[in-house]
Amino acid sequence: MDNGELHSYVGMSIRMRPGEMLFDQSTYIDKMVKRVSEEAKKPLTEKDLLLLETAETDMSLQKQQQKNVGCLGWAVKTQPSLSFLFSHLSRFNSRPSRESVLVSKKAL
Repeated sequence: MDNGELHSYVGMSIRMRPGEMLFDQSTYIDKMVKRVSEEAKKPLTEKDLLLLETAETDMSLQKQQQKNVGCLGWAVKTQPSLSFLFSHLSRFNSRPSRESVLVSKKAL
């Protein structure tokens, strides 16, 4: 059994100091951002969040929507300020639209 210091585990960097354990997901988040298209790298605006639930659903986008929201959910573990965004976008996992997928990419 290795009792050495743990540096990385499931996408989180871990640093230990006397009396402290610090978690960081910057490597994981940087990898997420690199996979996003240039169109989706534009800033997320309040208008983007006004997604219509009546927008045309495209079930072929469901896997991509769920993947994006899942990545965002993992980032919430160390960035609780993203909780509202994660919750809001999760509503579109079962009925994704082109717009909801773009917004979920922008959120990353």
